[in-house]
Amino acid sequence: MEAIKRMDQIKSILRTYLSTRSIKATCRTLRVSRNTVKAFLRLALQRSTVRHSFGSCSTTHSWKAIQGYKSVLH
Repeated sequence: MEAIKRMDQIKSILRTYLSTRSIKATCRTLRVSRNTVKAFLRLALQRSTVRHSFGSCSTTHSWKAIQGYKSVLH
C-alpha cells in the first residue's frame, strides 16, 4: 500500500466490495488498485472473529467473515 488510507476510505472499500462481490468492480468504482483492495480484504479476514469460528478459510468462509463486518461498516 503506497498511501495511508483514512478509516472512511477503508470502510468504503469494504462496503463496495460487499455490494459488488468483485475486486475488479470495487477498483473501478473507487479508483484504487487491486492490490489495495486485496490488502484490506486480507486484513479484514485476519482480524475477523467470524473466521475463527469456521476453522479453515475457504472462499465461502472468507465471504462470511467479511459479511461479519457489515455491522461495523453501516
